Formats: sequence, C-alpha cells, structure tokens
Amino acid sequence: MSVTQTTTVRRGFTLVELLVVIAIIGVLMGLLMPAIVNARLAALQTTCANNEKELAQAMILFDSNKDRLPYVGKSGSNYTTWYDQILEDLGLGKFAEAITNGNFSNTPIKQFKCPVGDAPANSFSYMANVGNSGGWGLTNSSSAADRKKWGASGLLFYYNGSNSNSYTRSSISSIKDGASMTILLAEKCYQRVPGHSGNISTDYSPNDNWATQTSRDNACKRFGLIWGDNQINTSNYYNFPTSRHSQVNNVAFADGSVRSVSKAIQYATYKSLMCPCDVDAGIGNINIAGDPNYQQ
Repeated sequence: MSVTQTTTVRRGFTLVELLVVIAIIGVLMGLLMPAIVNARLAALQTTCANNEKELAQAMILFDSNKDRLPYVGKSGSNYTTWYDQILEDLGLGKFAEAITNGNFSNTPIKQFKCPVGDAPANSFSYMANVGNSGGWGLTNSSSAADRKKWGASGLLFYYNGSNSNSYTRSSISSIKDGASMTILLAEKCYQRVPGHSGNISTDYSPNDNWATQTSRDNACKRFGLIWGDNQINTSNYYNFPTSRHSQVNNVAFADGSVRSVSKAIQYATYKSLMCPCDVDAGIGNINIAGDPNYQQ
C-alpha cells in the first residue's frame, strides 16, 4: 500500500501586495492622525480650562473670606502678586508660609500654566482683569466721578499703601452687570510694539515669575488683563487675551464659570465683558448679543 504525501508550499507576499498593504496603512494613518492630534489639543484645552476654574474659585473664596478681591500687586513687598495672595485658597499654604518666612524658592505650580503655552518653568499663563490703565493711579482722594468711572472699568487694583489712601477695594458683590458677564481671568500673551528690541518669537517675557512684582506698572502690565479705548493695548509687555488654542481663548468669569470665547469677538464686546458696570465705566450700553462671534 502506497502513501501519497501532499506538501503545501506557503507563498509569501509579493512585492505588489506588500506595497498595497503599506499604502492602506498610510491612508489610515493619514485619516486618523488629525483626529488624534485634535483630541490631544482638546484635552490640553480642557486642562487649561480646569486650571482657570481652580484659580477663579480660589479668587471667589478669597473674596468671600475678605469681602474683596486680591490686589493685582501691593507696594512694600515684591511677593504680593495676586497669585501669592490666593495660595492658601488653592490649598497651597506651604508656599504662602515659605513666602512669609522668607524661604521661598521659585517652584513651578502646574495650575498657573497653560499646558499648550511655552511659558518658562516658574512663569504663568493667566492674567486678572485690571481694567483700563487710566485708573491705575486712582486714590480715594480722587474725584467721586473718577472713582466711579475707573472703579467700574475692572476688578483688581494695585495697593499703594495705607498712607496714600489708595483706591483698591473691589468685590464680586459690587459687580452691577452680573458676575457671569464679567471677566475675572483670561489667558495671556505678551506682544511688543514694532520697533522695540528683544525676542518677539515667544509670547512670554523671559523674566516673568508668578511670585514677584516690582511696581504698580509692573504688576498691572505683567499680571493684568487691560483694555484701551479703541483697540487692544499693544504697548510693550501689555497683556491682551489670546492663547495657543485654536480660534478660542479660555476665559473665567466672576461667577466661577469658564467658557471658550472666540478670538474673533468684537473689541466692544471685550470691553463690555471687562467692565463690571458698562454705564459707570463710560462705555455706554454695549449690545454684546449683537456680536455674531460671541456666545454666552
């Protein structure tokens, strides 16, 4: 009896088949990569929004405990930025204690930085609403009309010291146009005006540090969100709301909510959202509902 053995020869991929498989994989990667990148950017934007929410909630807690918002800065000590003042309300009392005892070291704090930005390790990505720069030197000895006008242009003010009788007190309860309609914090970039020397390839000043300010102008320009009469103030190192997120800026409002606001909103809308009272600030009744790029 004879046994017939059948031998099966396995045939490998031909070059053409291999090229087809590689092409298919390439097409799939091309389709999936944008979705993966967009998902990553959306996750980073969410992390940034969460950072802002923590900071806004800490400010609201500070306001609740002291019946006023933090100062944007304070004369007499460099370690008095609004970041310094809310450390305990963020649950970071150890840092506050270290500053008080003079043992502070420049430690990066993740809540202070947008994960998409390129701020230095000890720097920050968020700024507080200090309003129109015309009111920076306002004191309680200024005229009642000026105090009413400039006091309604923003939320945080610089403390010049008790001897100067400085106008510095502002609270969330004093907002007339609604806390949900008034900017408390926003992301920041720096912009140098044409003709200024220095590196303009980065949005951030290399000397920025979240813990230190040296003067009223330094505190307001470096840590404050500012508005001008007709356009965003682009003087050297003046801040304006912008970000590395696509088409939007994360903005925290005085009620603690955080919303993505289009970068294309009208400047009048921006001014209105900055002012706790449009009428008292002298900008009139601005109809932000008529701005097609702004959504509540």
